[in-house]
Amino acid sequence: MQIRTLIPTKGFTLAVGLSALLMTTTAWAQDYSEAPMLAEQVAAGTLPAVDERLPVEPRVIAPYNEIGTYGGVWRRAFTGPSDDRGPQKLMEPRIVRFVQTAPGVFGIEPAWASSYEVNEDSTEFTFNIREGLKWSDGYPVTTEDVLFYFEDVVGDDNPWPWPSLLQQGDSRAVVTAIDDLTFKVTFTESSPLFITRLGREYVWMASPAHYLSQFHPNYASEEELAAAAESFGVESWQDLWGRRGKAESFWLNPELPTLSPWTVSTPPPANQVIFERNPYYYAVDTEGNQLPYIDQISHDLFQDPETLNLWVAQGRIDLQQRHMGVGNFPFFKENEAAGDYEVVVWSGLEVDTLWPNQTTNDTVMAELFQTADFRQALNIALDREAINEIVFAGLTTPMQAGPPEGSAIYNADLIAKWAEYDPDTANALLDGLGLTDRDGDGYRLRPDGETLEIIITTPLFASNIDMLELVSEFWGDIGVKTSLDVVERTLYLDRVNANEVMMGHWPMGRAAFFLIDPAAYAATITDQPWANAWGAYRLDRGKDFAVAPPEGHMLYEVWDKVDAALTASSLDEAAQIGAEILQLHAAEPNWIGVVGAAPSLYIRSNRVGNFPEGYIRDDITRDIGIIPTEQLYLKE
Repeated sequence: MQIRTLIPTKGFTLAVGLSALLMTTTAWAQDYSEAPMLAEQVAAGTLPAVDERLPVEPRVIAPYNEIGTYGGVWRRAFTGPSDDRGPQKLMEPRIVRFVQTAPGVFGIEPAWASSYEVNEDSTEFTFNIREGLKWSDGYPVTTEDVLFYFEDVVGDDNPWPWPSLLQQGDSRAVVTAIDDLTFKVTFTESSPLFITRLGREYVWMASPAHYLSQFHPNYASEEELAAAAESFGVESWQDLWGRRGKAESFWLNPELPTLSPWTVSTPPPANQVIFERNPYYYAVDTEGNQLPYIDQISHDLFQDPETLNLWVAQGRIDLQQRHMGVGNFPFFKENEAAGDYEVVVWSGLEVDTLWPNQTTNDTVMAELFQTADFRQALNIALDREAINEIVFAGLTTPMQAGPPEGSAIYNADLIAKWAEYDPDTANALLDGLGLTDRDGDGYRLRPDGETLEIIITTPLFASNIDMLELVSEFWGDIGVKTSLDVVERTLYLDRVNANEVMMGHWPMGRAAFFLIDPAAYAATITDQPWANAWGAYRLDRGKDFAVAPPEGHMLYEVWDKVDAALTASSLDEAAQIGAEILQLHAAEPNWIGVVGAAPSLYIRSNRVGNFPEGYIRDDITRDIGIIPTEQLYLKE
């Protein structure tokens, strides 16, 4: 049985298949305590006693600094209904969780599972659900919920596609229930990265069958489904499912049972979205106090970054990193005393990146983007040092996009490739491509005689519009016209999913352990659209614009290596294959990294307790979700 495997790195350590306990311990028999608001409900007879609500062995979380106190409202901000990833990462109901035991040291531990076992060749993974675990409405969690997820929620003819981490080529993992609390996931080939990927990817492993079955055609009649759709104000039962589904979304439906520490009570659209504690949450602290400590989390709607900055200075934000641009660091520091907060710095692993869509509907631009000399010209026309100083107060590192220094598969060639500032060579490269004719404003003409104009689409929440305006200036200096298309996040994703983006702007994250989610390198993640149509072909999800890459294109080799890494016989073999994938991209980068390795700024009110400093933030490890947010408390 696999117990612990370490991937050695310069700056990061990842513990995979971890059965050793890191931040949790096994609960012992004792009296449990609960929040006063819940104790009142117990006394009134409207809620069972706390020991009846907790599992037989709750997850035990050791607070970072001290035992917290109950109560209060954690104040945050959001940009609108599509900004659900922010609150989601605070409270994701994962079966296993990433933990960071010290800066740069990561692990995986059971969460709503009490334990898991892995066989010797990593083809069988057995999970045990905590005995007595309950959904937020008090209904027991069993393997019926696991089978409902895999038989009715994901897969062919179901609302969600089959999860990629459970797919190996043309075969799928088999999920079987052993008893009410034990189930097994079986692969045909070795899958050494499965547990680690499970800690990151959007796969919950169970859905509340007792609630969601009423919205599924396998269990409800057409009349019942039509009535449910009407009650939620949507056209069909399919609209009740998915990330923005009215019934299935943790963000939109207060009635949805969850395993999260908080559940939504006032959903969007609203100027203030509110989450309230889950009375059945399955974790306690080391003294037996049921978590979370904080009663509510509120999210206030803001329309522009300046409004959020003002709220920070006024002390209206308790703890938040999302939307806090590093370029605002001087302003945030200057207002610490006035706002009664502190700027806490974590290490960020993202790279601000531009994604020229080599399969854009504009076929002339697609051909140019597919040309390495054109991509090189765009890259070396950028003065990244100037962008760093002017926009980011000198706090970032000019670089190409890729895994950061310190990760196990850091590739110095990729990080440095085409990242030097050389406008003379950029002009020469464009001239060499025959782009020598100019329009009346001095911009180069495309091969079809039209003005050479790149349209950059960026989501509204992006705080780096100043950076994009500088990019436009530098590209203008080599005769390339640039326009910014600033849209709301949902519209950005919709346009990318329809292959309507010429060049996207989105950070490359998922960097330290990229094989956990290699989609950016395989062109299969839609928010980073460097080859949308080719990625859609790989995913085979029925997109009408999907098309195979040209014969001999490097993506075929990347895809083969991704498949090989995910079925490798060992983690060391997977890491070696990952390094080969990066080297393929290092030959001729397919994107335009600008700056990265920026400090990740958390605004932390002085009333927030148990928040650590100096940690690493990355999407792979779930950003702020790397810490157990349920042990945060407010000093009222």
